[in-house]
Amino acid sequence: MKTDLILLASGYSRRFQGNKLLYELDGMPLIAHTLQKLSTLNPHSLIVVTQYEEVEKLARDYNAVVVFNTQARKGQSFSIRLGIERSTADQAMLCVADQPYLRLHTFKKLLELADGEHIICVTCQGILRNPAIFPRKYYKELLALSDEQGGKQILKKYREKVIAVPCDVDEVWDIDKRSDLK
Repeated sequence: MKTDLILLASGYSRRFQGNKLLYELDGMPLIAHTLQKLSTLNPHSLIVVTQYEEVEKLARDYNAVVVFNTQARKGQSFSIRLGIERSTADQAMLCVADQPYLRLHTFKKLLELADGEHIICVTCQGILRNPAIFPRKYYKELLALSDEQGGKQILKKYREKVIAVPCDVDEVWDIDKRSDLK
């Protein structure tokens, strides 16, 4: 089963007060932590949706297909739309770029469980989280999202079709403010 990995990297980082994706964490840009892991998974395609030229250059270092988001102000749903429209695989894993602590093992576990029928996602303390794999049959609904809606809308709607992969709270820690850095 072919899987496209879609990395959403178009946010404005307002609370961070600067482009958090380029902020150096442990000797490399924050986004590079995720790019490095995703690129080792042998995806059908690694698709990075961004509005930043610097992120585009970095993504190309990891052989990613870059989709430039000129309308990031339309919210997360527009980034998802751009990534899904580019996907030609059987399924797509939607990932966010500000979770550098997710382990490679967790990404691999998501892919191992993917069956083309179920939505596979991370769960932490009973809460469905990113990343999540959506089979192609959900693409139409992903394309219909609006504003800041994300895949969570679909996870909730089809809860009985979700297979959850538990992980530690440290893994799903996302960086929104400088104080979130460990």
